[in-house]
Amino acid sequence: MLFLIASPAYAKYGGGTGEPNDPYLIFDANQMNAIGADSDDWDKCFRLMADVDLGGFTYTTAVIAPDTYEYGDFDGTAFTGVFDGNNHKIINLTIDDGGARNDYLGLFGYIGDGEVRNLGIEGGSVSGDRYVGGLVGGNRGSISNCYSTGYVSGYNRVGVLVGENSGSISNCYSSSSVSGSSNVGGLVGWNDHGSVSNCYSTGDVSGHWGVSGLVGFNSGSISNC
Repeated sequence: MLFLIASPAYAKYGGGTGEPNDPYLIFDANQMNAIGADSDDWDKCFRLMADVDLGGFTYTTAVIAPDTYEYGDFDGTAFTGVFDGNNHKIINLTIDDGGARNDYLGLFGYIGDGEVRNLGIEGGSVSGDRYVGGLVGGNRGSISNCYSTGYVSGYNRVGVLVGENSGSISNCYSSSSVSGSSNVGGLVGWNDHGSVSNCYSTGDVSGHWGVSGLVGFNSGSISNC
């Protein structure tokens, strides 16, 4: 008689081993939250297999790779894996720090040498202090073929898709309102020596300094946008 025992990772996700040719499969909100609960998996590969509604949850930090210090540079564990949205979307993501001045807010708090692709963020809202975006608070990796339509608000380095970018963003768009004080953009709040290409943004943008429809403040490259 043969007994098959599922590994812990297999049990909490919908399949796969987390390797590039066999990514963890994500089907529902509980499995999305399981990614966020285990920093040991943030260098693994994931593939979204269905649209996921997070409307039943309200977060105070990023779902995946949040900051662990109230103010200052990122002090958590960055996401360095690959998340392939597989042309699916995350619906009704709501993050509200409740005035705690939390930084690096978004579905992902901080992407290091990782990649997020083929993913949509629809509806919901993200509200925090600095480095605030619907998809990613701070990006040092690669983001491609993604979009965000949820409302975003913060104080500094605030964008509908990405708060601050020092990596690459390509073939992305945003279509929602964003508000903040400084470095506020329809797509990216601050492009810090990163690249933005083949992107566009629609929606209202409001702020006091460094405000733009696409990138609030740019010290990198922008092309074909």
